[in-house]
Amino acid sequence: MQYFIAGILAVLGLKIKKSKILFVILFCFMWLLFGWNRWNADYYGYQQTYYSIGSYNVFYEYFEQFEIGYRYFCRFMFSLGVDYDTFLIIYSLIGLLLIGSTIIKFTNKPGYVLALYFIYPFLMDIVQIRNFMAMAFIIFGIRYLFSSRKVDQFKYVFFVFLAASFQSVGLFYLILLFAKMQSVKKLVNWVSLITAFLVFMLFLMKSGYSIPFVGSVSYFSTKTSIITRIGYFFYFIIGFQLVRFSYKQIRDNIHEKEVTDLCTQEDLIIIKIADVIYKMNIIILSVYPLLFFSVDFIRLYRNILPISYILFSIAVTQSKNEKMIIFKIATIVFLFFSEWLFAYYMSGSDVFYPIFEQNHIFNFFKK
Repeated sequence: MQYFIAGILAVLGLKIKKSKILFVILFCFMWLLFGWNRWNADYYGYQQTYYSIGSYNVFYEYFEQFEIGYRYFCRFMFSLGVDYDTFLIIYSLIGLLLIGSTIIKFTNKPGYVLALYFIYPFLMDIVQIRNFMAMAFIIFGIRYLFSSRKVDQFKYVFFVFLAASFQSVGLFYLILLFAKMQSVKKLVNWVSLITAFLVFMLFLMKSGYSIPFVGSVSYFSTKTSIITRIGYFFYFIIGFQLVRFSYKQIRDNIHEKEVTDLCTQEDLIIIKIADVIYKMNIIILSVYPLLFFSVDFIRLYRNILPISYILFSIAVTQSKNEKMIIFKIATIVFLFFSEWLFAYYMSGSDVFYPIFEQNHIFNFFKK
């Protein structure tokens, strides 16, 4: 039954794009899947850590692998007498609210964006809860990159550090500040330098050096095969082409309005947002070489997908030609493939099935 409900809500979200009622229903269903989940690949590890952090000093040597923000949040909730099951309900709601509020603020098709996020990568976020909260802070903070005010860039940096306090790789998203650059050519040059720097840092780590806030070789010891590298290369290219197509559709549509003097202030805001999201995706291509060291870095790419989905929703609103139909189909195929590959094929027994079948509420109705 839960698979049927999930499928229906996803399809309705893709079809009834503007419905805020459907958005709320899908949001609640996602919260139910996350907050009331009672087993997945990382569940018991996080459960035991929660009780250990609550019972011992947060600076105990064993806890150094967990970021300080996550440790203090666990300790605070534990001090209130909250058990892990309740902690997960509250924790998931906070993260989903951060993401949901951003979706509602920047698109008039919230159901469509949430449905895309639900298809992929939401199930992965249920398992990797520290990365989930870091992603939620980054997504919420990205609104400040859309602003022209200098002070808002500092607000974005604040949310990056807040994200890093839950998952250290959140510091990576400081490079999204380059999305404010006007010249795409200069941006590409900077991205190339940043990529070279990141690769150099990883080589240092593999040589035994420990990088502050990140770690050493123990975390990045997984090697990827040539086939995997080629596969990820095409995966990144396809994802970027979807973003590029969306951006071009929005830009061309608004340009036509400017020619006919029909361009509004809202259109100028939209193109500004689209421009930043497009440049963010150029920057995020720097993640690809990092996959040579570990496939875990794919989460850096995955974490900004909800922002790209906002761009998709704007493009769908702006243009309704035959190319857009092909784009919609390509987007759905790309996301379902991503879901199948990462949540089902590679980890179905630890991610996909447990999330739908190991749930307090679903199990209650089975009795």
